[in-house]
Amino acid sequence: MRRVPAQYLGIVQDNNPEERMVAIIDNYADIGELIEWSDEGFDVVPANEAYKLWVNYFVYALTH
Repeated sequence: MRRVPAQYLGIVQDNNPEERMVAIIDNYADIGELIEWSDEGFDVVPANEAYKLWVNYFVYALTH
């Protein structure tokens, strides 16, 4: 399997970085896979970061 670093693209309101983010696109970031295999204990740091990102997505979706 080829490991490619994750890429993130944020789209902000009025194309101004000081405004709020309206969308995020993540490429090569398979968050579900990292969470699915987190109980195996192979690589804990990416799994922890995946949980943090997933919770941020979830909370953001519920509050906006």
